[in-house]
Amino acid sequence: MVPLDHKDILFLAHQRHELYLKLLDCSTRQLSLMAGREGNDFPSLFECEAKEWNQITKEIEYIQEQMNLIDPEKSSASDSLLDLMKMIEQKVEAVQHSLSESAADTGADLRSVKNQRKVMNAYYRLDQNDQIPLYFDHKK
Repeated sequence: MVPLDHKDILFLAHQRHELYLKLLDCSTRQLSLMAGREGNDFPSLFECEAKEWNQITKEIEYIQEQMNLIDPEKSSASDSLLDLMKMIEQKVEAVQHSLSESAADTGADLRSVKNQRKVMNAYYRLDQNDQIPLYFDHKK
């Protein structure tokens, strides 16, 4: 194995920084998707973004491992990288908050539908499938 030098660490650090920029962009797209999640294609779009997120984080982990092998002291994050990480964290927290709100809204909608179904069954006996309703017109 060829020993790696200072240039290699700088190159890996630059790659890591670029990947964190991609991660920030990905989190921004996820947040904008959450803002307009009304469409039918939302789940597939969000899944694509999640897959991209996972791929980028795997690449970051690999680069970090390589940097730790070369020189653990020089592999620590710079101030600009820490600022970038904080911005990513804020976006991820906003996405998580939006997801939890969406789940709560969906739960409330499901409870409402369940209650409406109970009312319909109570008044119109829709839950009985063995009877066929017959209507008589008494005017004729």
